[in-house]
Parts: sequence; C-alpha cells; structure tokens
Amino acid sequence: MSEFNRNFFERGMDFINLVHQADADTDFDTDWVKLTHYDRALVIVKKLGSEDVDTLAIQFLQGTTAAGADAKALPVSRYWTKTGTMTAQGLWTAGVLATPDDFVGFGSAASSVAGVSTQIIADVNTNALIFAVDILASELDVDNGFDWVAVRVEGDEVNNAALVSIDVILMGGRFPQNVPLSAIA
Repeated sequence: MSEFNRNFFERGMDFINLVHQADADTDFDTDWVKLTHYDRALVIVKKLGSEDVDTLAIQFLQGTTAAGADAKALPVSRYWTKTGTMTAQGLWTAGVLATPDDFVGFGSAASSVAGVSTQIIADVNTNALIFAVDILASELDVDNGFDWVAVRVEGDEVNNAALVSIDVILMGGRFPQNVPLSAIA
C-alpha cells in the first residue's frame, strides 16, 4: 500500500484523550502515556470555553511506570498556539523556547506557581485557546527507565471554573502490526 493511501492508524499513529473538560481551578494530572514505541507525541491543551482565566500553568512530566513512579520534569521547547475555537479561522503561531522548560504558563500575568518561568501567551482572558507541544521520544531519560509521559495542570490563579481538555497524538509508531495497540495506561 502506498504511503499516500495509508490511514492515520496504519501510519503508526494513535490519538488518546488524556482528560476531558477537567476544571483547572483545581490542580490535576492527566493519565500517563507510554512513549517507548513512538517517535514523538503532540500534546494538545484546549481551553475552549469563555471562562476568564488569570493564569494557568502546564507542567510536562516523565515517569518510570504507568502510575508515574519517580516522576520528574520533562523540558519542552517546541510549541504552537491558536486563540479561538478549533473551527475558527486563524493561524497557528509557532514558538520555540530559548531554554527548554518543563513548566509553561499562559494568562493575564506571569504565574506565581513555583517553577513557572515561561509565559507563552500574555493574555487569554475569555478567549478560547489551543496550545500544542511537540515531545520527541529522544527527549525522555530512557536510559534510566523514563518512558511514560503526563501533563500536570496548575490552576491556582484561575478566577472561576476553567474547563480544560488535553489530548495526545502519538506519531511514528514502531510496531510490526498495521494498527498499534493503545499506549494509554
């Protein structure tokens, strides 16, 4: 079968919902996803409602088990943002952090959450926001058994409820079968 005619899953990709409409007014962690058998993951954070958000902090973690054992920071650097809904017209804005960081934030002010030094978007206000981060499997500390990935949301500075959904697209599956098994824990 030619590459052109292969579908999403036959190309070794998988789509997993890590959390659906969780209230970021309370801190939470997503499920853990095993990245060992993939080349990269695109993590998509969506705040699609009209809630006013002061500041949200997003942390990327790596762990040694599906339960997040020995969890530690996973510095990221490549990201894209889009203000507006998924179907709204508009372009994605690409960015690269000058220094890779595991904690990034967006909102009306710099986050006071410990560890957040990078503010991706200065003001979200009541606009919908989509934020995507590219994670390469080669960025994980696999030599020490770190092959699981999760996202932590710190909403300590949210005015009211702020619903957030997080999905991951796993790409470059290295499986012998056409359709890889799901990597979700």
